[in-house]
Amino acid sequence: MPAPLPSDRPVRWGILATGRISATLVDEIRLTPDCEIVAVGSRKEESARRFAATHGIATAYGSYDALIEDDAVDVVYVGASHAAHFGAVRHCIEVGRPVLCEKPLTVDAAQTEELVRAARAADVFFMEAMWMRCRPGFAELTAVLSSGEIGAVRHLQAALGFVATEEHGHRLFDPNQAGGALLDVGVYPITLAFATLGEPDEIRALAHLEGGVDRSVVMAMTWPTGATAVLTGTLEADVNTAAVFSGTKGRVEVTEAFQEIGAFTVAVEGRPSRRVVPPAEGRGYVHEIAEVVRCLRAGLTESPLVPLDESIAIMRILDECRRQIGLTYPDAAYR
Repeated sequence: MPAPLPSDRPVRWGILATGRISATLVDEIRLTPDCEIVAVGSRKEESARRFAATHGIATAYGSYDALIEDDAVDVVYVGASHAAHFGAVRHCIEVGRPVLCEKPLTVDAAQTEELVRAARAADVFFMEAMWMRCRPGFAELTAVLSSGEIGAVRHLQAALGFVATEEHGHRLFDPNQAGGALLDVGVYPITLAFATLGEPDEIRALAHLEGGVDRSVVMAMTWPTGATAVLTGTLEADVNTAAVFSGTKGRVEVTEAFQEIGAFTVAVEGRPSRRVVPPAEGRGYVHEIAEVVRCLRAGLTESPLVPLDESIAIMRILDECRRQIGLTYPDAAYR
């Protein structure tokens, strides 16, 4: 177990990549107690300097490597495109730098397994930035589902997506960056299903493929318990992003957008429905940032809220869906 970070100073963050999600994390880190941002790194020095000036960050690096190797950084947040995750995280692990990496951790399960093995061998903290699982509402939702209040869960319906435009970034439609609906938004309903129902025993996936990526993907799953799910991810439709768990006695409806777990309604036949509004801070990322801080202060190398073994299992599900829809990425996506 690594030594806990000293408690007499803030946890010092480095931001790897300068896209929209990195800008959001900067704002959320600054809302989180016991944190400061000390550096940002980009593949282009101009981009790093511009981002640093915009967000008031003291140090800007024109390479990912320089950021990772800065010993003034306690933990690196990897906000790069999917295809860049593997190399960046591997370098963090090699130099002993704790890392929070955007979902999904890599392009495929083999890469994820390699990084997890390396992080465990080196005793380096490593966590997937699946912020949904760190929100207080997620724990409350799973508690209700496991309590038996709505009986045995027999069906889940969940969708996430939007109409992607150039404003959202070219990477979404770039096969060289492992773009597409499955890895970008489909991972959320899959994670919701896995975390609440366990690992499915059967998966069926269909997709609309265009330009070398999946624009929309629909997945049907079954579990040994008899539960079923229909899950959707799309970059081309304004879908209803609520989620509904249907049980033998009632249902739980998670309001839009389900990944925020901002509120949910429990409806049981013969009783008045009740609405649960869990506490939340910022735009929701504060909770995953606070979890990283908690783990580093405790000397942990993995978060119990986002277990690495489950990140691997979910990546295997993504691989199977991709196999079924006939989607392969170019070699560039794996470098």
